[in-house]
Amino acid sequence: MKTALSIAGFDNSCGAGLQADMKTFESFEVYGLSTMTALTAQNSTGVKYIECIREDIVKMQLKTLFDDIRINAIKIGMLCNKNIAITVFNILKVYKNIPIVLDTVLSASTGQLLTQNDTLEILKNDLFKIATIITPNIPEAEKLLGINIKTIKDMEKAALKFRDIGAKNILIKGGHLDGNATDVLLYKNDFIYFENEKLDVKDTHGTGCVLSSAIAANLAKGKCIVESVSLAKTYITNSIKHSFKIGKGDTTYINHNIRTENA
Repeated sequence: MKTALSIAGFDNSCGAGLQADMKTFESFEVYGLSTMTALTAQNSTGVKYIECIREDIVKMQLKTLFDDIRINAIKIGMLCNKNIAITVFNILKVYKNIPIVLDTVLSASTGQLLTQNDTLEILKNDLFKIATIITPNIPEAEKLLGINIKTIKDMEKAALKFRDIGAKNILIKGGHLDGNATDVLLYKNDFIYFENEKLDVKDTHGTGCVLSSAIAANLAKGKCIVESVSLAKTYITNSIKHSFKIGKGDTTYINHNIRTENA
């Protein structure tokens, strides 16, 4: 059994964060491990409360896992603050053979800030350099790079800028642009495009978490980056197509019960 570790926040509505990652790992028949970086209170109407976990507790969670279990891939999500980001970097930097998917989580789909601004420099200066692939959406890329992204060409330029500051492989998610949803992957020196018709689904919760954890699950199983991204895209697209509402808000929740070819 292959394993994948999620380092992320706790979502008590189970649509994003650790719980969404565990559901995704299970769908790809990978055993999920977790390290909590933040405790949130949220529902379909938004995030109501965030408490960052103390960095010594984050360190202890990671240490107990690495001391005992062979980890085949890592997904990093919500890091909450600078001290947690530094702690995660200092532990992971020695595990050079484990693929790392860095989902640059900055805010919730409903707009609430999830990562303090002083964390951004740790992402760019440290975590980018140890990540196998980073997966920012357009607003995240704009904030991290200080640029505007309006077109596919702008996404390509942003990917190259991420490469310049240390990222190895970059998947920029294009769902915020008008027209079809096109994600741009800069893999080695090539651009690869993943285009899907934009789905008429409003405010789906946890899509970035699920996509990045699906990539990590496939990397854990030994698949290459391009195939891992392709399988993850198929999974998230099918899951969004069958998403559903469970609360009073407009947010819909991803359906993890839709099976795809994950082998």
